[in-house]
Amino acid sequence: MNLFVGLDVSQKKTAVCVVDASGAKVCQASIETSPQAIYQFLVEKGFTHSKIGMEKGLYRDWETSKPTDRKSKRLNSSHSR
Repeated sequence: MNLFVGLDVSQKKTAVCVVDASGAKVCQASIETSPQAIYQFLVEKGFTHSKIGMEKGLYRDWETSKPTDRKSKRLNSSHSR
């Protein structure tokens, strides 16, 4: 099943919405704004092969930084996981 993850990032919390190919909502949550928290949420929910879309804004820089810049795995909106 193709799943798509939308991230609406703010300073303290990130709204996450997962939809299927038809646009039906599969999961919705509000989690801590950090690459580690987002990654952990997606892995725990089994959304490891989803396409990720993120708003363009202030918090996008950490999302596209090199994995060597931090210990967690990179989330990249241009690749499937």
